[in-house]
Amino acid sequence: AIPLWQRWNDFGIGALRKPERRQLRQAEEAFTQVEALGRGDGALNLARVYLEEGRLPEAAQALDRASRAQEAPAPWSLAWFGAMVLKQEGQLPQALEALNGLVENRFPGARERGFDFSRDNRLLDELGLTWMELAKSARGEAAAGQRKAALIQARDWFERSLLQDPENARAHYNLEQIYQQLGDDELASQHGELHATYKVDENARDQAISAARARDAAARHAADAVVI
Repeated sequence: AIPLWQRWNDFGIGALRKPERRQLRQAEEAFTQVEALGRGDGALNLARVYLEEGRLPEAAQALDRASRAQEAPAPWSLAWFGAMVLKQEGQLPQALEALNGLVENRFPGARERGFDFSRDNRLLDELGLTWMELAKSARGEAAAGQRKAALIQARDWFERSLLQDPENARAHYNLEQIYQQLGDDELASQHGELHATYKVDENARDQAISAARARDAAARHAADAVVI
């Protein structure tokens, strides 16, 4: 038998993952039911909904409730979404501390289960992006050294991400921007070319999808996000 909270939670996750934020209201309703059933997963996933909607104070409150729940979710999940809230609030040093905790795997339960977040491209890219945001916030001549140091940190994280996936288009794009700011035009050009090679050709994709949808009405309906 599948417990009721899990059915609500699975339904909410399905609604949350709909493209174009098409069922966030239904996701919020489902996760509210999960939290009412005494599970911290409900509050954690409510925070994910609020993050999608930009409701940062509510996301922070939901994460706090999740951490104090009797059936609390995994601390590494709380750390990840907590870092996302901190970053969007502009608390970049605190966000970096939380993300570094994930890379270093400061969670005994995660290590016992064999998790190694240090190889997760999403995490490595997020560290690079956060350091880039920190570099942008260092303005003026007096902060030039801080800005350069932050860009170098960002560079190192994106390079580390490429060790896991050399075809990571996002990493190549950001390295192009970083090397331009660091004055290395040769490396900027190299990463620009690699980004052009590996990025999704959105125009070709959209043309193919449009042609396929026009050919088959039944398939067009079946491919709708809400139907799936």
